[in-house]
Amino acid sequence: MTSQSLSRRQVIPPALLLPISCCTALLCTAPARASEMRPEEADAAAPHASPVEQMRAASPGMTFDDLVRQGIIADPREPSREHTQIDLDPGTYPEGDNMGWATFTRDGARILLTNRDTDLVTVYDAATRQVVANIPVGGYPSGIAITDRYAVITSPFENRVCVLDLDTYEIVGFAPTGEQPWVVRISPDQSTAYVACDISNTLEVIDIATATRLRSIPEFPLYLNSWMTNSENGRITVQFADFELTSDGAYAVIADGEVSTTFYFFNTATGEIDYTIPGIPNGRALTVSGDGTKAVLASLSDPVSVWQIDLSAHAVTGTVTIPGYQIGYFCIGANHDGSKAYLGVTNNKGAIVRFPTSDYHLFSETYTPQWIGSSPDHAWAISGHYRFTILDYATESILGSYEGNTQSNGAVSPVGFRAVGFDPHRHEGLYFYDYPGGVPSYRGTTVAGLDPEGDCPHRVAITPDGAKAIVGNVLSDNVVVIDLEAPAVVATIPTADRPQDIAITPDSRWAVVGAGFGPVTILDLSTHTVAAQVQAGTGPVAISLSADGSKAFAGNASSNTVSIIELSGPTSHEIAELPVGEIGVLWAAYGVWSDVEASPDNRYCLVATSFEDVVKVIDSNLSSVVATVPVGHFPLQIAFDDDGSHAIVTNSQGSSYSVVRVNGAFSHLVGTFYRGAQPLRLDHDPAHGLTAIGNYQSKTVVLVNPETGDLVATESYTAYGNIHQVILDENGEPIVLTATGSTPPGYLVRGAEAVPLPAVPAHFDYSPLSRVAVVAGSGPDWVTLVGFGASGAPEVTHLPLGQAGLLLPPAPNPAGGSADLGFVLPASGWVRLEITDAAGRSVASIPLGRMSAGRHEEQWSLPGTGVYFVRLLVDGRMLDSRRLVALER
Repeated sequence: MTSQSLSRRQVIPPALLLPISCCTALLCTAPARASEMRPEEADAAAPHASPVEQMRAASPGMTFDDLVRQGIIADPREPSREHTQIDLDPGTYPEGDNMGWATFTRDGARILLTNRDTDLVTVYDAATRQVVANIPVGGYPSGIAITDRYAVITSPFENRVCVLDLDTYEIVGFAPTGEQPWVVRISPDQSTAYVACDISNTLEVIDIATATRLRSIPEFPLYLNSWMTNSENGRITVQFADFELTSDGAYAVIADGEVSTTFYFFNTATGEIDYTIPGIPNGRALTVSGDGTKAVLASLSDPVSVWQIDLSAHAVTGTVTIPGYQIGYFCIGANHDGSKAYLGVTNNKGAIVRFPTSDYHLFSETYTPQWIGSSPDHAWAISGHYRFTILDYATESILGSYEGNTQSNGAVSPVGFRAVGFDPHRHEGLYFYDYPGGVPSYRGTTVAGLDPEGDCPHRVAITPDGAKAIVGNVLSDNVVVIDLEAPAVVATIPTADRPQDIAITPDSRWAVVGAGFGPVTILDLSTHTVAAQVQAGTGPVAISLSADGSKAFAGNASSNTVSIIELSGPTSHEIAELPVGEIGVLWAAYGVWSDVEASPDNRYCLVATSFEDVVKVIDSNLSSVVATVPVGHFPLQIAFDDDGSHAIVTNSQGSSYSVVRVNGAFSHLVGTFYRGAQPLRLDHDPAHGLTAIGNYQSKTVVLVNPETGDLVATESYTAYGNIHQVILDENGEPIVLTATGSTPPGYLVRGAEAVPLPAVPAHFDYSPLSRVAVVAGSGPDWVTLVGFGASGAPEVTHLPLGQAGLLLPPAPNPAGGSADLGFVLPASGWVRLEITDAAGRSVASIPLGRMSAGRHEEQWSLPGTGVYFVRLLVDGRMLDSRRLVALER
């Protein structure tokens, strides 16, 4: 345990995702859409179209702080204000980003979901699936628990809990806690919340109605249990050791499976440890039976053991070991009397253990459950993974299953037959299920926040005329169109699942979007509509267009083919699909796919057949593979020279690049050269006849002759981190995108200027006409526009992106004396600013009258030091909230 404070807005720095080594044990990988992924597919390079999702057990003593300091996650909290830089969140505000935990209200009518990166709690109507409220609560809201009247929400980065009135959606107040509160439980009489803190190792006792801390129980052994990353986006999820309350509320029970072998009974009235049960090593997954008489605890051991504990006798009353298996994810369920338990184990299985007979029954149909719940009567176990499954404890049979939505978390209604599941790594919305009679039916999905959102910007392409940027969002399955002159988001367009590469025709009219699953989407950029969806091969993740814009080449990572598509607007269609050998992805920089690249003379297309260490040459006119050229180890990205006679390919795993003479069937290797460690992306400048290669690991950019491979220059970017991408500007100078694994999480570097970025970047594009670079940053769902104008005047502007009003960040913040409160209205309306203090008490109410659409500012004189919350109300509806810190004048 440490006492370091944790930075917010966590994102996965892809620099650490190749290869990923497990802290203590690799537990499971998420399944692909059609089948389970193999654990060995978690290597640096992977021949499939699905992102690698891994869950790891935390090392003893590891905290969420440690993940930050180790560089596993970074702190992209604030953008730089040193350059002309505009940050756009590509979606409709408010968004619900980086989902945390969900719970049903006690009457089953609503669902509350915490959104950690946007500081919101989203409230859904369980019957209609509609969002009924988005409530700003601040502080990276995480754990949540419900009474009939209130919700109690932990804010681990504000060291407090928020008490929310479920009748009015008003904040009752904030109660201070120890350091980093994560897990909350409610007393049986609903008067008290018990909040467990990781860093301070305290159990905080909170009076819910008044939102005040009554006392703090020391040495409560809460710890980080596991954490999960995803190779394609900036999401990380964590799971902490669970604790439960006895049915009378007299004890909080918890296993210290991290550093000891003890199960503790903490007296909630005195804070004393009244009872202990020693000899339970690595107890990690905990639940209580439906009648409250038994606790069930599973171990992180090989093989896994499951204990039954009598809560009134304070003793172990049964143990079951499952030879040959370990625990999968740290979740477990129990039946009504605790005689049976259900858990996930390794090798894609679930298991019901029977304490009376000390044996078990395995299920292979469930995959390894990532979350487990119980029906209200505890007769059935609810199992969520890629299959949502209902199991009967009595008959030890599967009553029903629905396959199709990956989910790592979920919640079950305490009444009726409803449940939700979700996976922040795959889709930022809830999946809704009914399961009457034990047979689940899928009712659909609704995103957190407001629809449409732009979740996890992954790729960006600027139109050749420099007027628009098209950004693909892998978690919301859409693209946004940004008007670069305004700048503003002008359209959100749905695409196929997990949009990947984007290419735009030379006339700036059509955009071609590849996807992880589904067809290639053709967008009409004059109307911002889908013109056509072309069924190509499976997983069209890499897109390249012929120089005249008549053809598109799609690299299909799942079917290992290249599709040739004739581009003709609404009548675009596939004219050939060619087998090219095993292609795939390197999981660096949020994923770099095996490239397809069309030549500038419209004659050829080259394919990096990465797993065969060759480049295939496709004749565009013949629609056939005419040559195979051996190159270095794991060829990845390709760039042609001016006339298409030569091409350079980066051999990422061989730390080399190869020059290929391109001449149809007579194509051959010119040479392979070693100029840096792990080259990824590259770019060619026809005006100066040079190719720039970015070396990911050695943090250098080399400029080379594309015909001979000769080295012209080497530039070091060691101070700025791993190189994700390089583009040569109109002067032939490199613009370099980097990731640091620390704070700031990345840079866009051009000459002597290094622009700090607000998130670990995935990709960027640059327009020499508008002299604007657009960077996709997956973590906080921002794109950053960096204008390289002549003035260089520092300026930062946050703009509205959808149909809701936007309260701009108070300036300055922290402030002394007064602060400017800016806001933007999408339409005219009656406006009021409400200011409350940290306890939720009203400080000021500022009626501003009816105001027109557009941007407005109001200056507010601060009444004193402290933390304030500013709310924007339009026509009586609260649209947005901001936090303001007041210092001494």
